Amino acid sequence: MHTLICKTRLIMSTFRKRHWPALLFAAMVGALYVAPHILFPLSSDADYQGIPMLQTSNEDYYLTRIREIIDGHYATGSFVFYEYKEKPPLTPPTIEFLYALPTLLFDIPYTTTAIASRFVLPAALFLLVYFLLARLASSRFSPRDPPRDEREDALVQWSAVAGALVVTLGYDFVDYRGMIHLLMTGEPTTSSLLFWSRLVHPISGGLLLFSFLLALFAIAERTSRRTAAILTASASLAVMFASYFFSWGLALSILAAALCVFFLKKEYGIVKNLLICGAGALALSAPYWALVFRMTQDPLYEESVARAGLFYTHVPIFNKFMLAVLVMYVLLVILAPALQARRASYSWKSAVLKTITAQTAWQLFTLALILGSLLAYVQQVVTGMTIWPYHFAQYTIPLGIVSLFALFHHKVRPLAPRLWSVFLACLIGASLVYGVFIQTHVYRGSFADNVALEQAAPLFSFLAREGEPCVVLVNAPPESGRNWNYLVTAFTPCDVYAESGVSLLIPYERVLHNYLVILRLRGLTSATLDGYLKDNPDEPRGYLFTSWEGLYKFVDDDPVQAERFRTLPDDFRAFLKKDFRAELRQYRLDYIFSFGPLLPSVLAELPGTELVKTFDALHLYQFR
Repeated sequence: MHTLICKTRLIMSTFRKRHWPALLFAAMVGALYVAPHILFPLSSDADYQGIPMLQTSNEDYYLTRIREIIDGHYATGSFVFYEYKEKPPLTPPTIEFLYALPTLLFDIPYTTTAIASRFVLPAALFLLVYFLLARLASSRFSPRDPPRDEREDALVQWSAVAGALVVTLGYDFVDYRGMIHLLMTGEPTTSSLLFWSRLVHPISGGLLLFSFLLALFAIAERTSRRTAAILTASASLAVMFASYFFSWGLALSILAAALCVFFLKKEYGIVKNLLICGAGALALSAPYWALVFRMTQDPLYEESVARAGLFYTHVPIFNKFMLAVLVMYVLLVILAPALQARRASYSWKSAVLKTITAQTAWQLFTLALILGSLLAYVQQVVTGMTIWPYHFAQYTIPLGIVSLFALFHHKVRPLAPRLWSVFLACLIGASLVYGVFIQTHVYRGSFADNVALEQAAPLFSFLAREGEPCVVLVNAPPESGRNWNYLVTAFTPCDVYAESGVSLLIPYERVLHNYLVILRLRGLTSATLDGYLKDNPDEPRGYLFTSWEGLYKFVDDDPVQAERFRTLPDDFRAFLKKDFRAELRQYRLDYIFSFGPLLPSVLAELPGTELVKTFDALHLYQFR
């Protein structure tokens, strides 16, 4: 035992000495990500009442799913409605369950876990990207190559540090339009904190994807730890299967590209190991595929997955950034060496073939990253199906950055090593400055809005003190700027009455009912409806859409959506003729939460509904 402890200490000491820059910058990345969330309660003073800073997209959605698990509904089949709890989830809650574990096991507040994850996960992502880049940059062209000296080792480390910083802090550098706008106006195009600040996804998918790629490259390099690499790759891919489509869709595309690349290179041993990885991942994720099968048997599956973003098409989508990376790869890895071979009296055909056949592990693996990223965008040409395809950019951008760094380190750095060092220093500085700027700018700009949200804390505490689950109908104005349905479900044990249910197996009849209730609750009449819909054209799409495209714009060639919009006025006028209280009682309802008091005309239709409590401008009514 003593010997084992000594060996462990020695390994850790050696690791720290060798990789201290990476550890230092990982801590800096984590600190930069978590800083706004720590500063907010400290700076809010007495205004802070327990609601954490929410300044990235979908945070309330993921907090709702985490809270649903804590409340005992582990499947999250219906995380906003009291009804449909027995339905299978369209999106598996694997990662949300991991976020909920500290609460379930140790009673640690899930909001605390969410804040802590802002430090741990971005720092971990930095290290994974760093190690992948270090492996790619240090990979030799041939076993016969001489060992590197200390200076070259240092350049490898700093190349990896710079690349990992660009991925974690300088992600937006790829958006040249946004960068031009920032330089010209001094204002960023985003109102969100740094990209990897988001809860659950895409950060968890990024961690799993880069773990998978590290193991995959170890297999490609024929490492002596083949079994460990295969197990790591299989387990990472299996967890991706059971968590986030865009990470495993890309991972599977890269695996397919790697199989093709190494097969054409006649590296059949590597191909066999890659196939084992895929088979192992499928075996380990068998429970998830059983859940998928159960989900497909539900009669609401087809319409629900269409609303969730699945659509059928054979039209390819071209990733311009990865196409540019592919062009760079061809220029640096194939054409430039071919040109040198051509000067040595080879024909162009022979020179190109010689260059291609001489590809080594890092080159083949980088090519697989590029081709796999492109494949993810065009796989629907064969499968006929895709889902929110532009979400792949969450991961193709980092992979493009990694590929470029590997290419430049091997092909450009030897030509101008001093210039390369200057370039790395500039990138490191620019990434740190940009990260600090975005976090500071967004924090200051959103501070007042987040403080204002604290006014809802007493309301949430009141609902949570009830002890029993309840259902709340939220009457929030369109201009409120927040999804108050998700806020209620994220910070209380209650469900909500009227939500669009984007990613749930629910019938359209319930969705339409929800929207008609909202319109009536706002006091709209036959005379005022048309003007309201004209002034708020985006609101009905959140309920009436049939596909992901229809959620963001009216789709002219969608006859179902067109019919829903056409009949909406008639549906509402027919709804006005019905007993409002009786209609509300179709589903469970306990409270009505309203910004300001309910209109007298609405209360007149709901006899017995009483004001329970007011929280500044927020009014809570009990529905009887």
